Amino acid sequence: MAGLLALALSGSPAAVLASEGAIGPEELRRPEPSPVKGAKLSVLGGVEGYSGRLAPRVNPGVAWGVVVGTQPLNRMGVELAYSGASNALTDPRFEGGRMVRNGVGLNVKFSLTPSRVEPYLYGGIGVSFASISDVPVASGYGDDVFGVVPLGAGVGFHLGTWLLGARGELGFLFAQQLGPTATSGAKMWNGRVELGARF
Repeated sequence: MAGLLALALSGSPAAVLASEGAIGPEELRRPEPSPVKGAKLSVLGGVEGYSGRLAPRVNPGVAWGVVVGTQPLNRMGVELAYSGASNALTDPRFEGGRMVRNGVGLNVKFSLTPSRVEPYLYGGIGVSFASISDVPVASGYGDDVFGVVPLGAGVGFHLGTWLLGARGELGFLFAQQLGPTATSGAKMWNGRVELGARF
């Protein structure tokens, strides 16, 4: 009877539960935690290739990576990323050459919709080391260190502490000499799936 009287006076079932001690006032005011905020650790896997003058000389190949990130704000975070790839060379003068790339970078991430389904954009700066193997010394190909400006987009699906997603990236290369002739304007692209967890 007391509960019915409280309901009639307050007009709110939540107020009745609060008055009977089932829900405290602090729980009534507590917002649902953001699914995108916090630290994360993810692994990436997919494919990577090149455009421009490098495209006919380097085949797309398997790509991998690791991302450690933190997102203190709903719409902005930072990522420290390691990425790698293995690509076969396709220069018609020889066969069997391979380029293995390893790189690190720092990205700034912008969440378009900070929800359980999270589309986002990112960009940053990185450096990569490419190791060339199984090619003649006179081919003009050789190991190289070069810079990358990555621009990318992705979508993340937040399932509790787990994170599933996919991202695509276009990297603008600078200070690179990967081939025997000028390859200025060449770009690096990749598409990868993401599996990780938030803490």
